[in-house]
Amino acid sequence: MLTPADIKTLYPELADVDDSVIQSQLDTFALLYKGEYGDAYDHLQGLYVAHQVTVFTLNTGTGSPESVKSRTVDGLSWSYSDGDSQAKQEAGAFGSTKYGLEFYRLISLFGKGPTMSGAMMP
Repeated sequence: MLTPADIKTLYPELADVDDSVIQSQLDTFALLYKGEYGDAYDHLQGLYVAHQVTVFTLNTGTGSPESVKSRTVDGLSWSYSDGDSQAKQEAGAFGSTKYGLEFYRLISLFGKGPTMSGAMMP
């Protein structure tokens, strides 16, 4: 299990966040995610905490979290592709940060087991 110091080492952008805030999210992860994650446990816990702390303490602006998708300057227009918008929609609340997207992607792998197509069972 990670500590607030571990989180600050792994995610230096969270260095100024109070330890009690980080510990609260570490504890929440431990309560909510009791599955068998093996060696991935610490990584998943770190991603979860980084996501939660980013959403609830660092994103304090009042603007929309959406990115700019098109722009016009002096009559010239161009658009940006939002290639990961489907992933963001599937991830729900975890789709608002890069940490949340990675957490969702990895946590979704657990419990699915291998897929065998055309395997014959005796």
